[in-house]
Amino acid sequence: MTTVVYGEDAEVYHANPAIGSSLAKKMMESPALFHAAIVDKNNGEQMKPTKAMLFGTLFHLALLEPTAYKKKYIELPKEITPKSADAKTYAKQAAVAGLEVLAPDDAKKIKGMLATMPERVRLALAEMDTEVVFRSESFGLQLQCRFDAISRDHTYGFDIKTIAQIKKIKWQVEDMRYYFQNAFYRNVAANGAGEKPKLDLVFVETVAPYRWKIAEFDVDFNAIGNCEFTTFLSLYNKCTESGDWSDKSEVEILLEPSKRLLYSQEEDQDQAEAEYEETENNEETETIQ
Repeated sequence: MTTVVYGEDAEVYHANPAIGSSLAKKMMESPALFHAAIVDKNNGEQMKPTKAMLFGTLFHLALLEPTAYKKKYIELPKEITPKSADAKTYAKQAAVAGLEVLAPDDAKKIKGMLATMPERVRLALAEMDTEVVFRSESFGLQLQCRFDAISRDHTYGFDIKTIAQIKKIKWQVEDMRYYFQNAFYRNVAANGAGEKPKLDLVFVETVAPYRWKIAEFDVDFNAIGNCEFTTFLSLYNKCTESGDWSDKSEVEILLEPSKRLLYSQEEDQDQAEAEYEETENNEETETIQ
């Protein structure tokens, strides 16, 4: 049975003992890594967020909960120099009022990112519920996920991702195992009839011109994600039954260049050869002229 919770705070969500996709991805890397993370979670320890993660959380709030964002944050007036004595005084006064002063760079980025939001995304979000939690059980394991936005009939959702460069979307999808996260969310949020919501990734560039891209997973990505989700459940049950969470990988490894690196090297080589040929052609042209 799937439970749906609306408006649950992030702190409450992360404190719940159910396993989310971030923890599940650790299992796919190493059972030992997963088990250590579970122990930390049960002890109330939280992973220290990176600067990029903190900004991502800030943007999510600005995009999905604008009223809460305005109640919590305030911009530094233009006439006040950042990090000056006046800025510190202003921050103290804002704190008394329960407000936090935004870093000027963050405020600029968020304004730019919101200003370039595609109309399709804007219209879709207007018809969606935001920050919706789903919890369900698979083979005795309690799982949970938190949709950034999902249609009110729970058939279509968005997962918002900030990214430094739009051209690196595919790399980030693979490096961060977003295809696995997508399968995890869809399986956890499946209704009683087994129908799964469609979930697209919405990428937003954190540098000008702040481009947006709506990314849909193809059949192959969905198949790989579902396969890894099944593997996760199987591996978890196997480790639970045996009590063995050790890392089975070899201590010694052979470092080989990835296909991505080889491909980029081939691209660089092709570009270098093309530039060389162009130079040769230009020199020949100049000689003829």
